Amino acid sequence: MRIIRWSSAILLTLLVPICVNAQQKSHMTSEQVDKAIRDVEKLAQKEIQENALPGLAMAVVFQDKMVYAKGFGVRDVNTKAPVDADTVFQLASVSK
Repeated sequence: MRIIRWSSAILLTLLVPICVNAQQKSHMTSEQVDKAIRDVEKLAQKEIQENALPGLAMAVVFQDKMVYAKGFGVRDVNTKAPVDADTVFQLASVSK
């Protein structure tokens, strides 16, 4: 699996509360994770439909296992090449 980057700060902000350090025991259930995935999927599709961003890829890891990976939209607006779970987005300076 390649490194996946969010293309929208909104989506990243929404996922922060469900991220758990691998060394901490999760207090979330798989049902809660499934609901969070459905909610974020809806948000991703809405953002793309409203032209807020052309595409994004996301992955969810729960209890040290990847339970979800999916791409949405396009990675290139000219060629309309789709985003998939393995799409790598070019990054600029992200440490500032």
